[in-house]
Order: sequence, then C-alpha cells, then structure tokens
Amino acid sequence: MISHFLRHPFQALCELLTNPRYFGAVAALVVVGDAVLTQLIVRFIPYTEIDWETYMAQIAVIMKGETDYSRISGPTGPLVYPAGHVYIHQLLYKITDAGRNMALSQQIYAGLYVSSLILTCCIYRKAGAPNWLLLALPLSKRLHSIYVLRLFNDCWSVTAALAAVLAYQFEMDDLAVLLYSTALSIKMSILLYLPGLLVLLYKRRGLLTTFRQMITILSFQAVIARTFIKADLSAYLNGAFDLSRVFLFKWTVNWRILGEGLFLDRRWAVGLLVGHVSVLVAFGYRWCRPDGGPLPTILRGISRPSTPAGLVPVSPDYVATVLFTSNLIGIFFARSLHYQFYSWYAQQLPFLVFKTRYAMPVKLTILVAVEFAWNVYPSTNVSSSILLLAHSLLLAGIWRHNYTFPAIAPKDYLECRTLLDDQILLIDNFLTAAECKQYIQFIDNLPLELTPPKKRGEAERVNYRFSIPSVDFAERLHSLFQPYVLSLPTPSTWRTSESRHSPVGCNSNIRLYKYNPGQHFGAHYDDSVRDPATGLKSEWTILMYLSGIEDGVEGGETIFYLEQKGKAREPIAAPLTRGTALLHRHGSECLLHEGSPVRKGTKYILRSDLMFKY
Repeated sequence: MISHFLRHPFQALCELLTNPRYFGAVAALVVVGDAVLTQLIVRFIPYTEIDWETYMAQIAVIMKGETDYSRISGPTGPLVYPAGHVYIHQLLYKITDAGRNMALSQQIYAGLYVSSLILTCCIYRKAGAPNWLLLALPLSKRLHSIYVLRLFNDCWSVTAALAAVLAYQFEMDDLAVLLYSTALSIKMSILLYLPGLLVLLYKRRGLLTTFRQMITILSFQAVIARTFIKADLSAYLNGAFDLSRVFLFKWTVNWRILGEGLFLDRRWAVGLLVGHVSVLVAFGYRWCRPDGGPLPTILRGISRPSTPAGLVPVSPDYVATVLFTSNLIGIFFARSLHYQFYSWYAQQLPFLVFKTRYAMPVKLTILVAVEFAWNVYPSTNVSSSILLLAHSLLLAGIWRHNYTFPAIAPKDYLECRTLLDDQILLIDNFLTAAECKQYIQFIDNLPLELTPPKKRGEAERVNYRFSIPSVDFAERLHSLFQPYVLSLPTPSTWRTSESRHSPVGCNSNIRLYKYNPGQHFGAHYDDSVRDPATGLKSEWTILMYLSGIEDGVEGGETIFYLEQKGKAREPIAAPLTRGTALLHRHGSECLLHEGSPVRKGTKYILRSDLMFKY
C-alpha cells in the first residue's frame, strides 16, 4: 500500500477513502490525529471555568455525609443530575485533589473524548458508513472545547450512550441496557433515545423482552440512587429528573428568535411537547413501514409477546439511524439548548447528514451551519435561526429516507433467451442505458452498507448493498417481467400435477448492490424465501445489470457451475451486459454460482426474485 501510494498518490488516496478494506486504517489515522490535536488544544488554549467547580463543591457536600438532594448545591446552583453523575465525580474528586489538579482533570477528559471518538468510528463501521465520512469527526471546535476546556458532565453520559448504541448494533442487548442505564444515571437527556430504543427492541425482541429491558432501566436507576432515595425520594426526583425545569433564556442556542416572553411561556412548552410527540409518531410510522406499519407491528407484538414483532431484520444501520434520529428529534424540540448540549449529537451529525438524499453541497452546508451556530457566543437571532433551519433540513432529509425508485418503461420488442435449459434465462435491453444511469445515480445516493464478515458455512462476500422494502415497486417489476415468464419450471417437490407455473409476483425486498474493484460474491446457492409482506415464495432470482462491459467493467460475471455425474463442474458464464436481466432458478434446484471479482470499473445490480403461490 505504501509503495503504491508513493507511485500513484491520488489513486491510492481515493482507494484509502473508499475501499472498506481500509476503514480501520482511516479510523486509526483519524483517532491518532485527533488525539494529537486534542493535546495541542489542552497545551495552548486556556481552560475556562463554568461548572467544574460546582461539581466539586457539590461532591464536597456529599463527602461530608449529606444525601438529601435539596441540601446539596454549589456556586452555580443545586445538584440537578442523577446519582451516576455523583459517583463519577466522587471518583474524580479523589484522584484530582478535589478538582484542583486541572492538568490531570483535562487529561482524563481528553481520554474520554478519544474514547467517544473510537466508539463513534466503530458505530459508523458497523452501520456500513464509508471511510471518508470519518474525516468529518475531528472538525468540531466546540466539541473539543466541551470536553477538554470545559469538563462538562455531558461528556460522560454521551460516551456511555455511544457504547450502548454499539452494543445494540452487535445485538448484545443485556450489555446495552446496562450501558444505556449508566448513561441515563449521569444525565436525564439520555431519555431522548428512549422512543427509538422502544421501537427497535419491540421489533427485534418482542413485547416481553422490551418490558424486561424497561424494568432493568428503572431498577438500575433505583439501585444506583438508593442512598439518596432513602434520604428523600421527592427531593431526588425533583433534582435529578425534573421534567418541568425551565432554563435561563440568556444561555439558549435554540429558539432565541422567539423572545424571552414567549420562550418562557408555559403554552410554548406545551406546544413543543405536542410537536415532539407528533414528530416521533410520524417517524415511528416510517420506522415500522417495512413491517407493514405501526399498527400491525404493535398487534403482532401483543399477539405473540415472546417473539419479535418486526418482519424485517433490525440491522446495525437501522439501530444507529433510529437511535440517532430519535435523539435529534428531541434536540430539535428542546426549549433550551446550552452550549454543552452540542455534545449530545455532534459526533452523530455526519452519519445523519449522510443518511439524507441531498446533494453533497447541501449536506456539507448543513454540517457547517450547525457548527457555526454552536460557535457564535453569545447566540443571536441569526445564529439561532440558522440552527433551526439546519435542524429542519436535516430532519426533512432523514424523513425522505423513504425512497422512490426511478421509472422503468415497458418494452414490447424484447425476447427471453435461454442460456441453460430450465435454469438460466436472459432478457437483453430490459433497461435502457438512460434507465441504468438513473439507477446508478440512485444507488450512489443511498447509505450503502458493507456486507458483514462471513460466518461459518457462508460464502465469502464483499460488496456494498442496500435493501428497500416496496410492495408497489415489486408489483411494477412483475408487470414488466410477466410477458416473458408466463411458464417456468418449478420444484418437483410441489404437490401439483403441473411441472411449470407462472410467477404471481416479485419479492418486495428490493436489493441494490455495488461492487468496486476487488469485490466479489463467492460460490453459493440462493435459498428460496417467503416474502412476509405477501406470503409468496421465491423460486427464481432476478439480477438486473445496471453496468457492464459497455462501461469499462472487467470481471464481475455471474458464473454457474453445471454439475454432471462423473464429470468436473462445467462453468457457464453469463455475460455482464448493461441493461440485461438475468433470471436463474434457486432453492432446491439452484446451481452453484458466484459473482466473480470485479477487476476494473464498478458493477451495479438491481435485485429481486420471481415469486410463486403454493
């Protein structure tokens, strides 16, 4: 790689930033570079006291034996954080000489910042984010300040929340709920993730497990705060979890344009709450749409409480998207945002912006606008308006995550030719060059995920992919294919006198693939699957080639291996021709086949299946 970089620096740089093989290398460079930058900030920019002395003063009161929250206060006010905050800062109090050793305190927070960065990189990797997206993570001036120049307690809750998100991505739900509970025990703001968390748990684990996790969260809060609860339960809840707390207008970055009178009006607070709940409900519909909508999902969970309520697997990308979006919605509708609150979502912003379908200049503008607004001090009507506009655009962009497929026109001049009797069919020019170009642009604007490492017994596969559930598009595809597939062979295991049947639909799980040079799909068999949205079962694979030799693609052909008794497997290569639809049998009648490595260019595929009713 180093010699290649020296000979072809631009090509090697592009490879480094786009090839998932080098994600770890890019992440390591970002983490090391940002760690050095953080040390330079600590060394050359003076610390500013805001809340650190108050934290230490409050801990000093507790160290003297006081456990009644109503009697614990410091220079800037009473203790308003849960018990987890207390225990963390008790430890910091002891090892930093009651907070007086600022050099050590800043180094602890520098380590905490780097830890949050590493966790964020891991979340991005698990969600299939591209390498180059990591470059946006070290660029926030305000975030560095929050961690190492201000020492806010938000840093601890955010880092624990990121660890919980990563654990949920790995389906380590028992660990994840403890990490989430830890984050919540430090700061109440972690409740903003809860609506999204309920959705993904309910879909992935079902009603009973979701209920158990909620009980775990509540029990954790009770256990960790038992000393303070014994002293005065009401004082603890009013201090640590005061949902009616009104922040000072002069510190807010959000909604400043309203003026202080309306900002402090209780009716405005109620309006924000209604807006928050309404937008969450709307996004809940989006989050459950692949499963048939929220009502069927809820009813499935109630009727089968011990099984998953969702129909579609909860992917790591889905976990990050739902939890980060839930957090963003809460931030948007927060009446007051103080400067340290930027840490709640700063490292999530590049990922969320990447999820939108905006053009790259618009995505970059949103990131720059948010960072600008958080760096204007004191905030102004202009900076507050910019932040609200950026948040609105971001939420609207994520909402439009519901994708509209480009049109495919019906053709009346096509023929379905046979590559192998009763096994492999080809329909040339099924898509025009213009339609292929539209779909390539469509795929390139999707938040593609890298295929996960292979498990035992699976074929090796390396490519980018994305799936979109769409019954409507599946019906459109079926209408396009129907004239050419009126009668297809079906498995002999079917209990029917006919050996050939007509497909009645296409799979509503629409898959889109992108293969870069070196990427491939090892030898494998395609299984028959049942579409949960329609109840139909697949028997034939559909591969629509969106790029091919006409575009300079070399390699990437689909190669089938014909098995004959007493003979070596005979390879049969289907040419990679742009616009061609390849249909082949799968399930019990599937031939062993592979997607050969792409040597040059980029291979794009639109994938579905022909479905049968039996």
